[in-house]
Amino acid sequence: MICTGALAQEDMTTMTTPTQSKLLTVKKFAELLGLSPWTIRHYAYTGRVASVKLGTRLLIPASEADRLIEENMRPRVQEVRP
Repeated sequence: MICTGALAQEDMTTMTTPTQSKLLTVKKFAELLGLSPWTIRHYAYTGRVASVKLGTRLLIPASEADRLIEENMRPRVQEVRP
């Protein structure tokens, strides 16, 4: 796949790597998780989430959302029955 500067922003968010994982913009990734884009950028720069830097663009693999959720999952509390 040859990428040119003429690609629309939407095309970049659906670009796939050789392993077919979808890359999301920081904005889309943040919306998916309900977090601030600045929080996601911080996570990327500190290594908390994997990221891809293409020129000035920072992209996050969509699979990182599932991994973050799984790592931060809290166990269900047992219901108290009267």
